[in-house]
Amino acid sequence: KTGGGGGFGKKPTINIKTKKKPKIDNFTYAGSIRPHAQSPTRIVDPSKVLAIPDYAIDGIPKKRGSTYDIEIKTPEDILKMRAAGRAAREVLDLAGKLAKAGVTTDEIDAAVHAASVERGAYPSPLNYR
Repeated sequence: KTGGGGGFGKKPTINIKTKKKPKIDNFTYAGSIRPHAQSPTRIVDPSKVLAIPDYAIDGIPKKRGSTYDIEIKTPEDILKMRAAGRAAREVLDLAGKLAKAGVTTDEIDAAVHAASVERGAYPSPLNYR
């Protein structure tokens, strides 16, 4: 696979600490729903995706563009955007089919994560603050 912005040079190795259960001992709940322990952060093998976003390691986005810059897309850029949109639609459709009673959000997250990586995409909310 080739292409993808930010894919120049060697891709970084990602080592993200696992999530910890939030400390909310004194929180007053309304109703019977309680938070569940979070599963460990899912890891992405950089060789499986086209590009790793700048926030993948520490969760802090670095790139800041001007809202006034108009970027002219090439025909190749437009083809890549169409492919990205198609992949996003497929993953959203998968998530929608899984969303039903008895299926946990963790199960949906695992399926969406796997489906994103299968399509060469980095799961965008992973480690984003």
